[in-house]
Amino acid sequence: MFEYLGWCSWNAFYHDVDENLVLQKAQEFQDKGVPVKWFMIDDGWSKCNDFKLTSLEADEQKFSTGFSCLADRLKNEYKIEHLGIWHSLTGYWFGIDENSKLYKTHREWFFETNLGVYMPKPEYVSDFFAKWYEYLKNEKIDFLKIGCQGNLTEFFKGIPNSCAAVRTYQKSADSTAYEYFGNNVIACMGLDPINCQSRPFTPIVRNSDDYFPDIEGSFRNHANMNAYNAVFNRDLYYCDFDMWWTNHETVVESAMLRAISGGPIYISDKLGDTMCDVLLSLVDNEGKILRCDDCARVTEDCLFTDTIKEGKALKLFNTKENNGVVALFNLTEKDILASTGKRNFGADGRYVAYAYTTKKFYDGDNIRITLKPGKSEIINFYEIQNGAVELGDLSKYISIADENKETIRLGNIAIDPGELSH
Repeated sequence: MFEYLGWCSWNAFYHDVDENLVLQKAQEFQDKGVPVKWFMIDDGWSKCNDFKLTSLEADEQKFSTGFSCLADRLKNEYKIEHLGIWHSLTGYWFGIDENSKLYKTHREWFFETNLGVYMPKPEYVSDFFAKWYEYLKNEKIDFLKIGCQGNLTEFFKGIPNSCAAVRTYQKSADSTAYEYFGNNVIACMGLDPINCQSRPFTPIVRNSDDYFPDIEGSFRNHANMNAYNAVFNRDLYYCDFDMWWTNHETVVESAMLRAISGGPIYISDKLGDTMCDVLLSLVDNEGKILRCDDCARVTEDCLFTDTIKEGKALKLFNTKENNGVVALFNLTEKDILASTGKRNFGADGRYVAYAYTTKKFYDGDNIRITLKPGKSEIINFYEIQNGAVELGDLSKYISIADENKETIRLGNIAIDPGELSH
């Protein structure tokens, strides 16, 4: 499912999500012809009291018949092929409500931590999640986003053998999720090393803090976190750069960051806010993401550099077979002059480069770019073979990943000698 575009309810509705709003968003995608193939219902669907879980079932005030009827409608009427939900690894943000029927029915499963939070005991965590996942599976839920994972170390602080308890808890929950949902799981907010190294099955991990569309200037931190966290995480997981808005002042920069990421791409637009053009530039005609071979990597000249402090462009690269792509982001408040070329993705041979914003070809050896504050550029590099290149659809951010390439003789390509400036 993650080969296709997705949508998440969080930044659209926050805790006010309900089945009617979800269906309205599905109708909007259908009306606009946006090929979204999966939906995720984020925080807000659970029964809870004071941020403590009171039941494993969906809140009937928001989802009157649970999830199964909603799943059927999404799949049959709107061609949304997969429905998933978010839940907290700790039950809910502050665990389990000790006054709830859930707690009283399975009292032996839970214990009180030193912080006064009631959670499943490590030895019973598999039983707890098996019961929860059986309900969700019967409700036609296809995948999970498991959040609050980093809270484990805080909640278990001070108990005997706390590190071992965290590892047991994380592994047991991960194994139970695999049993019911296979590899269709995103681990969220769990970049503590003890979390990262204690998941035997989950293949995808959130690579940063949240995307905060309402906080001015937050894209700067979001881009930096994803770029540098991936240096480590890419060797363990597929990296999820989080959801984003298409109707936002940073829409182009957010799209380019996700395009080069190599991970899942999903938006969280409010009702009526989805901008089609930017999404269609991320996928092929069937709605499949034009994805590179790896997770985006920081270029070598940025690896040990504070690019903001030094007034340089943050540069990420990725590859697709012998071709490459470099994304450049000006996260400073001044114009900057940046340079890139095939050296940034470690290539030999001859390349011709295509800049998405200027819509021009350049020599692939050395490109100089002037970027305005907050702006970005993405450049695809095509290897020249026998005097020709195989070009993908140049209207796409990652045109090198287009499977339907056309062979063009180098003499038929106008190579611009000038500097990019925008």
